[in-house]
Amino acid sequence: MGEELVKPEPNPIKYKKVFLDNLQDYLAIGMTSDEYWNGDSQLVKSYRNAWKIKSKHENYSAWLNGLYVSEAINSSISSIFSKQPQSYMLQPIAITTEEREERERKKYEKLKAQLNAEARANKKQEAK
Repeated sequence: MGEELVKPEPNPIKYKKVFLDNLQDYLAIGMTSDEYWNGDSQLVKSYRNAWKIKSKHENYSAWLNGLYVSEAINSSISSIFSKQPQSYMLQPIAITTEEREERERKKYEKLKAQLNAEARANKKQEAK
């Protein structure tokens, strides 16, 4: 009675197959089988988001490593072919905003000290 009104879906989703197909991906990113099958469903989302963050970090780290290698090669080539060789970086690249601001502040303080020293030297010469 009323069954003729309900049409079966042509391709019903087989959830067991979906879960089994995805299991290997979550095992690869460090989730245990027990966490996958018996844990909180939000844990799956957390593992996926953590993997995205980790992948982004690893990609940035690889890029930064390539930048350092490139700088080393450029300074070596410059030393071979140039009259004024370029030395390799004296300090690591500033990555965070705080590091960049601190370096700018130090650069400013150094320039300020140099200008003050020159001003004092000029005053002494004028006094003579």
